[in-house]
Amino acid sequence: MDGCVTFYWSINNYSYCCYKKKRGIYSPDFIVNSLENTQWRLLLYPRGSTDENSIDYLLGRTSKDGPKSITVKCEFAFLAEDGSVLLTKERERDSFENGTYWGFEKFAKREELLRTRRKSFLPQDILRTRCRLWRMDLKPLKPITFHARTTVNVEKRNFCWNVEHFSTLDSDHKIIFPYWPNSGETPMNFIFSANRRQNMTITIQVLSPCENAKMLTFHAIITHKTGNELYCDQKEFSFNASTNTVMYQLPFNKKFLMQNKNLYLKNDVLSLRCEYGWSAGTDFKTIDRIDVGSTSPSFNNKIVTKERERNITEDEKDNAISLKKDLGSLYIKGILCDIKLDTTTESFPAHKVILCARSPVFQAMFTSNMKEKTRERVEVPDIEDDTMRRMLLYMYTDTLKDLNWESAIKLYSAADKYEILSLKDKCSHFLKINLCLTKVCEVLVLADMHMDNDLKEAVQHYALTHNEEVFHSDQWTEFTKSNTALAAETMLLNWKKNESK
Repeated sequence: MDGCVTFYWSINNYSYCCYKKKRGIYSPDFIVNSLENTQWRLLLYPRGSTDENSIDYLLGRTSKDGPKSITVKCEFAFLAEDGSVLLTKERERDSFENGTYWGFEKFAKREELLRTRRKSFLPQDILRTRCRLWRMDLKPLKPITFHARTTVNVEKRNFCWNVEHFSTLDSDHKIIFPYWPNSGETPMNFIFSANRRQNMTITIQVLSPCENAKMLTFHAIITHKTGNELYCDQKEFSFNASTNTVMYQLPFNKKFLMQNKNLYLKNDVLSLRCEYGWSAGTDFKTIDRIDVGSTSPSFNNKIVTKERERNITEDEKDNAISLKKDLGSLYIKGILCDIKLDTTTESFPAHKVILCARSPVFQAMFTSNMKEKTRERVEVPDIEDDTMRRMLLYMYTDTLKDLNWESAIKLYSAADKYEILSLKDKCSHFLKINLCLTKVCEVLVLADMHMDNDLKEAVQHYALTHNEEVFHSDQWTEFTKSNTALAAETMLLNWKKNESK
């Protein structure tokens, strides 16, 4: 089973797959010459075939050409943006006849894919899948790789909405924002109101329902007086012949906004930026590329299956250790260095090829027409000597030694600047597991500055878990003076948590 057929299938705008249970989305058809010219396709049920809370993933044979039956082993996987495996399952032996589909019902959970692990599974709203198959009859199979995508058609719009005289808005008062788009699009009313409990909603009313508009997403963004923005949750709504009105509830009430009016209500005006998108559920399919022979190196290097991680041999581990040791020796002894990184007080010899392999930023410096390409020195005055030393040692050996809080903070920033993602992740992990009351504000600012939502959410979760200690501390009081928007965002999360109890 040396050779295998590999299908990579990406579904763009996946969250707009508004299919009902038992309705699937198909990949383009693949013709595999080394499998007797048989034709295949992938099938995914976004709401399952039997359980609408699950996602089914299957492979089917769709042509009558070739033998009556072909027996293969199949592996199905969902991939991260970098190609690493997030979820994988195998079927050891299946016989495919024309029209036969084999795979997994309940391959993944919708809740996990669309919400709890959305950032991992759906970056840029793209679901990346892979299916591999091997012949079981010992006949030779020439390796071939297909790269295909299906795109769900989506239209998106946004508009600004200033709700004036906000403080006078009562439970009987409704403010209507009529939206009349370009010809051929569906006109809508957006109705802002507050109920007796001061919960605020935006009612979306489709005035002339279009048969093709099956799903709509909506979220509102509050503009601070400081110019920063506070994102509210995105919600998804489905339309049918009998439903032309849906309600979007804002994640805070009028009381909260009035208590923070100096931040949110400039001249008694609530400024909203609303964004919505809709899909007719239609899609188009295409095969982008076919690689015959061995798999493309750029993809082969990215894919790391769980099976390979589990089955790595002791010899491979020894080889990895030996490689780290040899590269570390090359760095420490300064053998054949061709570049120097200059901090304000020290010069660090290094090798361009190692820096390029570990950092896209250094790669751009040394391979494009930037001034550093022809120079033998690069000035890095914003990185301290100890941080540079640790960063280079990691780039050569993938090792962190004697990491402490201060060095982790500085190393995190350096790793982000030079896009050394694995180093950044390790520093982030260190900060998370060593987080304490006195460090919350520092890491929250760090995460926000570097737009690291994962680290930011971890710190905010810690703050909400220890809200009494954090929000009544002297550090938090000082923090709110210089980080008003960030503090308000975190306090809003705490308010939402208390409201849901």
